[in-house]
Amino acid sequence: MQQLIQRLRNQPLSQQLAFAATGWCLLATLILVAVAAQSTQSIQHQTLTQHAHAAAQQLAARASNELATGDRLGLSAELQFFTDQALFAGARALDIEGTELAISGFIPAGANAYEQTMSIDGNTAGTVALYLDLSQQQTARETLIWGLIALSVLLSAAVYALTRPMGQRLARNINDAV
Repeated sequence: MQQLIQRLRNQPLSQQLAFAATGWCLLATLILVAVAAQSTQSIQHQTLTQHAHAAAQQLAARASNELATGDRLGLSAELQFFTDQALFAGARALDIEGTELAISGFIPAGANAYEQTMSIDGNTAGTVALYLDLSQQQTARETLIWGLIALSVLLSAAVYALTRPMGQRLARNINDAV
């Protein structure tokens, strides 16, 4: 770090000004990238949570109908309907005692379950659980972040290209004044 600072001090004034402007620009844009990444994650989490709760309620209503008629194949089909969607990795239905009635997809280790109670004629008949597959959302978020970082670097390079001639002019004016 000391060598870098020493090298920078040995550069002409125009270079020093350009590097300073570029560094501050890069720092400011990277802070904005971090804020945008955090904001995106928060909004995405809230949206996915709301969607998963709504889907779990819908699944519970549909599964309750199948359970009421004793159609376990229909129950499996209802679970399969949800796991065929890209957002859900797995779904399962449990009876009131916790015995698994049907399962579809895969249950990711450590994944949050969005559970909803199934009821038949007002009585609790069991629960359904949906598990999210966030791999596509995570990939899209990472792509967004890397794109914003690349944009920050390009913007900083543009600032360098613009401030260097300005610094040269300033250095020439200072030199003329001295």
